Amino acid sequence: MLLAPKMLAVAATSKAQRMGDMARLIIANRRGHQVLEWDPAADTEELQETIAEAERIIREAREHGCRVSRKVGGRHELYDGPFDPRAEEYQIIAPIAGG
Repeated sequence: MLLAPKMLAVAATSKAQRMGDMARLIIANRRGHQVLEWDPAADTEELQETIAEAERIIREAREHGCRVSRKVGGRHELYDGPFDPRAEEYQIIAPIAGG
């Protein structure tokens, strides 16, 4: 299952980083904790590429049985809807493997 983002973090404007306005996708898997970040207020080609990458990762994760949680207003909720780049945070939750 290939869920790792091509870019672990995307550079953003220093103002967005200082203000804490970055949105992010957190992927916890057997390779460890990986993060894809973006500034939802930016309007660049890099932002569009990052959003496409996040959408791909979430789609593939769901296809492989993972759940997705979305953080809005400081609270996480399981979320099956379309990707919203303005959400504070997404987390991919892998199914528990027994053995």
